[in-house]
Amino acid sequence: MNKFELSDKQIQQIAKKTAKLVVRDLKSVPEQNPVYVSVKEAARILGVSVDHMRKIKDEYKYIRRGENQQGHIFFLRESLMAVLPSTQTDNDNK
Repeated sequence: MNKFELSDKQIQQIAKKTAKLVVRDLKSVPEQNPVYVSVKEAARILGVSVDHMRKIKDEYKYIRRGENQQGHIFFLRESLMAVLPSTQTDNDNK
C-alpha cells in the first residue's frame, strides 16, 4: 500500500477550500424550516389591512392551525416576500 504525507500547510489549504465549498452549497439550499407569520404580520408585509389579507389569503401559501374552520391562519413568509419589489424586502431586513 502506498503511503503519502501531507504538510500542515497542505492540510490547511484543503480544509479552507472544503469550507468554502460547503458554505457555497449551503447558501444555495432553500430554507429547511419554513417561517410562517400571522395574518396581522402578513398584512403588514404586504401593506394591506387584516380584513383584506383574509380576503386574498388564497393567493398565498398558508396553513390553518386549530380546530375546524375556526383555526388561525399562518402564511408562509417566503410566499409573501416573493411578490414584493426587492427594495421593500431590503428595507424589511434592516
